Amino acid sequence: MAIGVRFWLLEALFDRGVLDEFVHDGELSQEVFHAAAAIPINNEELAEARILRHLNGLPAEEAARAMEQMRAEGFNETLLKIDAKFLAAVRAAQ
Repeated sequence: MAIGVRFWLLEALFDRGVLDEFVHDGELSQEVFHAAAAIPINNEELAEARILRHLNGLPAEEAARAMEQMRAEGFNETLLKIDAKFLAAVRAAQ
């Protein structure tokens, strides 16, 4: 996937604190960038990573309705599959 897509992924993971353990002296570790460059990612995984950021840009009532519907369909914002997949890739790069 294009570099811009990988940037979106990193941005979403960073914003949600998923990468906190890999920040040293205010910088992400090199393993994070290696994982971002190498990890296979599909559109569904990217959408999963970006959806919360998108919802934050909506009016509160609209975001709440959307989140309620997503939860009813099985979405769990505290347990995103892409988080575990990315963290495993970072740890494998160490």
